Amino acid sequence: MLTIAMTGSAEATAMNKATPDRYRSSVQSLSSLMMRGGAGVVTLPLIYVVKTSGIDTGWMVAAGILGAYAVLRLILIGRRPPSPPVETGTGQ
Repeated sequence: MLTIAMTGSAEATAMNKATPDRYRSSVQSLSSLMMRGGAGVVTLPLIYVVKTSGIDTGWMVAAGILGAYAVLRLILIGRRPPSPPVETGTGQ
């Protein structure tokens, strides 16, 4: 949650700049729905794990999921094509 809170402002700013005015509220609502839905999808299986195997196992499962996501994300970042160079203006 700390990471999500820290990146929330930057993500919202980037999304607002990239979204046309007439679609902005719909895009924000969809983004919120996806975040809350994703949290629910992850929480339900973890509740079962904690009830059946204990909180220590629940923490290990959560850490494993986070670790797998981090590795997958690093692999996907490595496969992304390089961004085009940014042109710097003279400011005039």
